[in-house]
Amino acid sequence: MQLYHLFKMSTVKSRTFTVTLTILATIANGFAQINPEVLYYRFDSKSLTNKIVNYATQPPSGTDSAELKGSLALGDTGLCGNALVGTGAASSADFVDTKWATQITGSWTYAMWIKKIPTSSTLFYIFGDVNAGSFRCFTNGVAGPGNWILRGPFTDLLITGGANMNANHLVFVYNDTTKELKGYLNGTLNKTIVLTASPSISSTGTLKVCGYSSNVGLPSGGLMDNFMVFNYAVSASDVSSLFTGATYTNVKMNGCESVLSPSKKYSYTKSGIYYDTLVGFSRCDSVLILDVKINNATKSAINPIVCNEYTSPSKKYTFTKSGNYFDTLVNTNGCDSIIEINLTVNYSTTNQISKTVCNSYTSPTGKIYTITGIYSDTLINSSGCDSFIITNLTVNQSSKSQSSVKVCDFYVSPTGKKYTSTGLYVDTLANSNGCDSFITTDLTVLNSTSFVQNITECDSFTSPTGKKYTITGIYNDTLTNAVGCDSILTTNLTIHNSVYIKEQIRVCGTYRSPKGNLITQSGFYIDTLTTINGCDSIYAMTVTIDTVNNSVTVLNNVITANQLGATYQWLDCGNNYSLISNETSISYAPEVDGNYAVEVSLNTCKDTSNCVQLINVSAIGLKQSNVRIYPSPTTGDLYISNSSSVIETIELYQINGQKMDQRAHLNSNSVKLDLSKFPAGVYIIEVTSNGQKTIQKIVKNN
Repeated sequence: MQLYHLFKMSTVKSRTFTVTLTILATIANGFAQINPEVLYYRFDSKSLTNKIVNYATQPPSGTDSAELKGSLALGDTGLCGNALVGTGAASSADFVDTKWATQITGSWTYAMWIKKIPTSSTLFYIFGDVNAGSFRCFTNGVAGPGNWILRGPFTDLLITGGANMNANHLVFVYNDTTKELKGYLNGTLNKTIVLTASPSISSTGTLKVCGYSSNVGLPSGGLMDNFMVFNYAVSASDVSSLFTGATYTNVKMNGCESVLSPSKKYSYTKSGIYYDTLVGFSRCDSVLILDVKINNATKSAINPIVCNEYTSPSKKYTFTKSGNYFDTLVNTNGCDSIIEINLTVNYSTTNQISKTVCNSYTSPTGKIYTITGIYSDTLINSSGCDSFIITNLTVNQSSKSQSSVKVCDFYVSPTGKKYTSTGLYVDTLANSNGCDSFITTDLTVLNSTSFVQNITECDSFTSPTGKKYTITGIYNDTLTNAVGCDSILTTNLTIHNSVYIKEQIRVCGTYRSPKGNLITQSGFYIDTLTTINGCDSIYAMTVTIDTVNNSVTVLNNVITANQLGATYQWLDCGNNYSLISNETSISYAPEVDGNYAVEVSLNTCKDTSNCVQLINVSAIGLKQSNVRIYPSPTTGDLYISNSSSVIETIELYQINGQKMDQRAHLNSNSVKLDLSKFPAGVYIIEVTSNGQKTIQKIVKNN
């Protein structure tokens, strides 16, 4: 019977050649083909994601690869390459996840190589599924040191031996026809039991390799290789072939320029048939019959012209400068296709400009922008590459305004145009942003008016605008008419002058002005008369009205005029008001009885007092010729002297008779009185000397 092993070997690449190996192994014993249909893990290599290939011929859906969990790894020396290396950790974390929910009905076979299993009190599980009737295989414990037990929903199957540091091949075969469950160790039948019924090994979980539930899988450093699950019962000769048969493998090898043999011992540079041998960790030599075909690399040249950068055909390189470059692809024979690249790299250009426009901007590509912003346009430059134009755009807006204007006679617009008619006009200026400013003026033109008037005035004329004219002439005033425009008023003006007379007038008592007004108080007065031209004749008078007090006071038969500072003339009323000779003082002391009066003259006034009758004048000594009283008027000191006798008493009276001072027991020929403490006025002093009285009026000034 022939046993075929399908090995997937790595693709080997170098700069000058590529080798792809597909190995078909046959055992040259003449046996029939033996292929595991369910699971076949060779543990030779893994992907970067810890996945290992399932080489079974008909793997269940989703089981094309298994996953190494936890710290499990491949390494050491396996049957024909690497092996699975145990960690001695619990299989809750470290196990091979087959992703296969155990489902076997009828006959089945489990086969595997095991090595480096030490004697221990720890149970080591090499596969199992807790959800499939607690289906598992383990050593130690009830199995005893160095033995293996297959346990599940059937009677335990014990293989004696095989759990040690050597390489051992285990095979468990169940034949559903005979109900026999057999255990093989290293190609030899070790144990057979007959079941009473077909076991049900079915699960919704996952079959674990190198583990069971959360128990320990392989011990630390323990090895497993070539784990297989068949969906039929293999024969005893198949078991022997799995254990003892060296393999002869026909290998087709395609290489470029040269290839290296799988054992890495030989290098071939020509096509032909060659032999190579691989050695495993059991008696598993693999003789490889190599059908080698050497292919050649190819060369070509291209001349690309690009913008900015160029990606090589292999996508490995990006070039940004002109020059000669090389790239390598794989040709139809799987060899290098060397491409010489004569590269020309042109470059895009970028220009940045600033634009300030009114209302809108048309870009070089015809785009219209109406809003301030940064815009990009793409053209083609002289090298045929992109020319990027970045425009920093400022869009200012035109402005519009409308106003209604009323003017007189004409209007000058903001642009200097002159309009004389009512209408709607538009002017265009530049606003603060330099854009058009459209000014619409709804214009109303009103008219000025003119008038002439003849005016005759006295002295001056005040025009309607407040101007004052004093000379005959023609004058123009500008007013505002009913529509708010100028009204030009021309005045033919005749000016007549008024007459102005100024006089100083001083009278006594009252004054009758030229216009007949009676003036009784001093002051400035104006009489307005009319000249022949009908103008004012102004008579300005400074009038002083003089008055005089003609009353008198009588004290001790002395008559005193009450008017101070006047001129006095005493009169004898009984003698037809004749003048009394030499009596011109303010006081008069008659020596005989009679009627007396005084004529008082002050400024422009002269008046005579009423007559005063005095009787018994001769009985009272009024004056002694040797008594002297001076000075009068006085501002303070008053001197009294008597050259013939001593002065006995002095009495001082106000003109109304009130006594102001009195001195007695003087007995001196001269006395000085201080009148500075008394107010200004007329006083009467009475001096007694030697029993006779002298009475005299004195004046006190400040």
